[in-house]
Amino acid sequence: MTTRRRKRAKKVDWKARITIFDETAQVEIPRENEIVQKLVSLEALIHAINGTYADTGFLPPNILTYQNGSDGIFVAMYQPPQKRRLRTPHKIYDIPMPGFIFVGIGRRYDLFAVQGNEWPSAETKLFHPPTPNVYDNAGVCSGELTFPICGPDTITQAWRMAVEESVFTNHLIGNRCKSYPRNVLDLWEALTQSDAETFPDDELVFANSTLGEII
Repeated sequence: MTTRRRKRAKKVDWKARITIFDETAQVEIPRENEIVQKLVSLEALIHAINGTYADTGFLPPNILTYQNGSDGIFVAMYQPPQKRRLRTPHKIYDIPMPGFIFVGIGRRYDLFAVQGNEWPSAETKLFHPPTPNVYDNAGVCSGELTFPICGPDTITQAWRMAVEESVFTNHLIGNRCKSYPRNVLDLWEALTQSDAETFPDDELVFANSTLGEII
C-alpha cells in the first residue's frame, strides 16, 4: 500500500484581518511589534477591496477612522507625542507636546490631546489640547484661514494649517493646563526654561469624553 505524504502548507504572512459590524469594519494591520486596529466605514472598505477608490488614501498609517456619511466625510487622525515647533506673534517655541487626535468633517476640525504614546483605542480618554485657539468643544478657531474640506487626502494639510504652521494668539488660553489655568502660554515658557524633553501628561485637562464617543 502506498502512503501519500501531505504537502506542508506554505506559510503566508497575513497583511490584514477584517471584522465587519453593522455599519463599520475593524481592520487589524500587523506592524513591527504590534497590531494596529482601525475603524473604517463599510463603503470605504468595499471601495478599497474593489480598487475603485484608490485616491482616498485608504488607511494611511496615522488615520484612526474614515467614514463617509450623509453629513460628509469624517476622518480622525493621530499625531504621536513629540517635540514641536509652535509659533506665537512674538516667539517660536521648540517644546514637547502630547499626542493629538485631529478630526474633521466638512470644513470643521476638532483637536484633542491624549496621554501616553500608545496607539489610541475606543477607551482612550480625550483631553483639551495645551494650546490656545481651540474652543471648549474642541473646535479649532480658523481665524482668517479657510480649511480644506475634510478627506483622507486633505486632513494632513488641515493639520499643518491648524497646528504646525499656525501662529497661536492669546485667544482661548484659559483652562488648557493645570499649572497655569489662566494662560497656557505660561506652560510653554516653563517647558522652554526647563528644557523639557517630554510633555508632562498630568498637566492635561480632561475633556469628559473618550475616543469611542466621538467616532
